[in-house]
Amino acid sequence: MATEHIYLFAAGLKDLRSTIRCATPPGYGVRSPRWFSKHIQGGELEIINPLLLTVMYEIREIDFTPKIGQELEHENKGGFKYKLKIISPEIWKETY
Repeated sequence: MATEHIYLFAAGLKDLRSTIRCATPPGYGVRSPRWFSKHIQGGELEIINPLLLTVMYEIREIDFTPKIGQELEHENKGGFKYKLKIISPEIWKETY
């Protein structure tokens, strides 16, 4: 079980897909924005690591735009670059 978490913000389904694609190691498939749209209808979505059967990502739909604490240009080992938007963990805890 993970002891540390990074809280990222995505403004829309395309941004969500790109954020997850950047944060996910090469070799793992990342679904399309349409897939995310279909599966997040309840407001929450967990993506499970297919090898370890642990939670890789908890995705929650929120109805406000949080203050971005830091933007980080990140490149994963597969060479995909994207600007990740990091928010404070307190925002996440206050919301849920």
